[in-house]
Amino acid sequence: KTGDIIYSRSMKDGKLFCIRIELAIDRELFFNDLIQSIDTEYQHNPNFEFSQRVTWLGEKSDIAHVILKEHLMVKSRDLVTARVWRKLDDSLMIAGRSIDCHLLPPQKNRVRAELKFATARFTPSSEKAGHCVMEYLTQGDLKGWLPKSVIDAVMSKFLLQDVVIQRNRVERLLNSKQRAEN
Repeated sequence: KTGDIIYSRSMKDGKLFCIRIELAIDRELFFNDLIQSIDTEYQHNPNFEFSQRVTWLGEKSDIAHVILKEHLMVKSRDLVTARVWRKLDDSLMIAGRSIDCHLLPPQKNRVRAELKFATARFTPSSEKAGHCVMEYLTQGDLKGWLPKSVIDAVMSKFLLQDVVIQRNRVERLLNSKQRAEN
């Protein structure tokens, strides 16, 4: 019905996930909010307990810290990622991966998950003016003593929820834009 596509493929070093969704919003408005709102993302993302930009690395790169809420059998995890973004042709791109950061050593009460990589591309829809297509590829390791089936189920659930979260972001941004115009 929505045209959303979610793929997964087992690889030698873990499962790779890919999502393609069309969003009823201009890609630049959506992308800018995605980058700028990291400090308040946890307020809109039910999977996040906390999120913040730790530091800027440059004009188009930063370090972000996210704490994931407990989910099913998986205790709370945290992630420290370096992110970089660029405009390439008609696409807006963001990529990130886990890093070790002296500003945020691992916490004793949390498992530090590993984002092996995440990359997303935002392009204008070829079929609908004012819409964009978001495609992203990600692979991670929740770490700890978890069966592979539990990890795969939790990652799949996170990604399915993320589609809803991004659609809610679109609605929130468009409502905010409409209020500002009135």
